[in-house]
Amino acid sequence: MTFDELTAALLSRPAPVRLVAVDGPGGAGKGTFAARLARSAAGAVIVHTDDFASWDDPLGWWPRLLEQVIDPLVAGREGRFQRSDWSEGRLAEWVTVERAPIVIIEGV
Repeated sequence: MTFDELTAALLSRPAPVRLVAVDGPGGAGKGTFAARLARSAAGAVIVHTDDFASWDDPLGWWPRLLEQVIDPLVAGREGRFQRSDWSEGRLAEWVTVERAPIVIIEGV
C-alpha cells in the first residue's frame, strides 16, 4: 500500500478526527513513516510522544497525552500540552494541537 492509498483509506472512515498511532522500537523509522504519511495527508498533524516523556518519567506520560491531546480532539476541540524539555528536565513551552482530519501519534 502506498502512502496515498493509506491516506485515502483513513479518510474514507467516517470520523471528524482519525487518530493514527505509529509504534515500534527505537530507530525503527517511526518518525520517517509519520512524516511521509503527514506529507501524503496534507494538513495532518504529528504529535511526538517524546514531547511527553522525560528521563524521570519515561513511561508515565500516557495520562497527560490522553487528557491534554486525545480527549479534546475527540470532543471537537484543539489539544494543548507542555512539551517536555529533556535537557532541562522540566516542562517547556505550550504546544497547540489543531484538529485535523488525521492526527498521527508518533512514538507510541
